[in-house]
Amino acid sequence: MAKNGVFVQALFRSFQINLINNIWDIILITIRPEQMAMFSNQALDRFRERAVKHVNRCWTKESERLGADKLPTQIDDYIAMAMSHELRSERDVILFIDLIFLLDYHKNVSLNTPWIVEAFARDDITPSIRLRLIWRQLTQEIREFAKTVSAQQEREDVI
Repeated sequence: MAKNGVFVQALFRSFQINLINNIWDIILITIRPEQMAMFSNQALDRFRERAVKHVNRCWTKESERLGADKLPTQIDDYIAMAMSHELRSERDVILFIDLIFLLDYHKNVSLNTPWIVEAFARDDITPSIRLRLIWRQLTQEIREFAKTVSAQQEREDVI
């Protein structure tokens, strides 16, 4: 047991020394706010391009309906909406964009549907989990809707 404690202490000291060396490396580099804004804008532009490609691939009809010139602007609006719901990761923002397109396709549910508003308002869970709960509930509702439509079609086929 004592050997493990000594090993851990030595490892921690080694980590501290490396950390101090890395801090000095970091201190020597300074980035002006204008440079940071430029990097942020470039990252956002690249993300928007990936989001547009994703929408073109996964939501072909909807992206054609919007048009190539309007789609990037619409994606910017959707990114801003995702950020207003505290979604920060690229994966969550893309999932939010997919949610909007799915809600547009599935007309009887929208972002203003009470259970979606309530889910986004929850502060006892992370924004990412909120989004996944909404997806789970929406998927369940779509399945139930599909069963209803399928049953109606079967009845019509029998008649």
